[in-house]
Amino acid sequence: MKVKTLFKLAVQRLKYNRKRNFIITILMMLIAIIILFLGMIQYSITKYVESMENNMELRTLGDYLYIPSKYQEIKNTINNIENVEMVVDEFERTIHAGQESKQLQKNGTTGTVFLKPANSKSCPEVIEGRKISNNDKYVIILPNKIYANNQIEGVNNQIKESDYISGEDFLGKELSIEFKTDEKTEIIKFEVIGIYDSEKYNDVSTPYIPMNTVKMINEQLGYEPKAYFMTIVVDKIENLEKVQKELYNAGIIQETKIEEEASEDTTDSNILETNFSHVTNISLKTLNIIKNVLVVALLSSAIILLFLLIITNINKTYLLKTDLGILKIEGYTNKDIQKIIILENIFLCLISIIFAFIGFKILQLIMNIIFENIIQTNTVGITAMAIKEQIYYISKIPQSLDIKFSVISMALFVIIEIASTYLINKKILKKNIKKILE
Repeated sequence: MKVKTLFKLAVQRLKYNRKRNFIITILMMLIAIIILFLGMIQYSITKYVESMENNMELRTLGDYLYIPSKYQEIKNTINNIENVEMVVDEFERTIHAGQESKQLQKNGTTGTVFLKPANSKSCPEVIEGRKISNNDKYVIILPNKIYANNQIEGVNNQIKESDYISGEDFLGKELSIEFKTDEKTEIIKFEVIGIYDSEKYNDVSTPYIPMNTVKMINEQLGYEPKAYFMTIVVDKIENLEKVQKELYNAGIIQETKIEEEASEDTTDSNILETNFSHVTNISLKTLNIIKNVLVVALLSSAIILLFLLIITNINKTYLLKTDLGILKIEGYTNKDIQKIIILENIFLCLISIIFAFIGFKILQLIMNIIFENIIQTNTVGITAMAIKEQIYYISKIPQSLDIKFSVISMALFVIIEIASTYLINKKILKKNIKKILE
């Protein structure tokens, strides 16, 4: 049978069986939407955690109050704990001075930036130039879109597009930053070696400089901390609780559970104790919620997919029998019948997939609107606030599709449908016309 004839017959059957095909299309569309949503959840979470994996604050335990004379001894003990990546004290990670740059002033802003220490591991991925290496001294990484005012909280909605400064304009050039304390002022020039994506990291006010440079600047400024804190960075966010227990077993901290908020009692400096343990940007609670959602989604989807597949195949088995019998009466061979029915099913699959993508985008839009409304709504009570906070963090996860996963999964979807259709037809077509039509 010619290909043209096959296509013509398949299209005729689509029109003739439109009521039945409508039901099958809806079922297959639901299956495809579920697959797309699963792919989005898995891909988005993976990409989000991967993009944040280099952020030191993501997997931070601290701050821990310590006695200066015991710092090296305690640091060595902590470094021997598995999954601990680095130990940093406050002196190394905080610049206690105003940081201003006349080159970054614009539209009335002071040109103030919030500098964050970084090494090769904690430095964000760059889109231009290169990352900070461990041997660097006076270098800096800028966001590609800068708002040069570190008092950015609460004013995001008031910032105009004209208030931003392009980081790319400084790449390869020197940037002068003035450090001020009550006693001393230092102007230090930094070479701009890299630009990171401010939208990806949701940050337009933070340049990164080498961690060892922070310590040198503090020494130049004569800064001496009044209280001594250390921060412990874990290799992966999943290992935070494990390291927390190891620190407790080693007698370094007095808590075995990661807390969401800081303790108010920080006065006792006679013994090493935990001030608080926290995870910023995305909390462990959020991560666990996401994992639970993923598990529930996978189990629910497996049950729904199985249910829909059974219904679809039952529908095919009983409804196709008459069609197959009629096609045999009309003189078509078993091979030709298989081709016609399979081609018809391929058309149904393609129509279902197109509508599934449209339905997926509409549902995604509705979900975003609901999330946004919940975040903007005033809430009362600890539980309501906790739910709102977690929804806020989850909403920050970029909702994107993995094109490769989508193409492969939809291709498998079509292949499975073709295979099931072929096997069902084969079983029915073995019978004679009388038995098929019974």
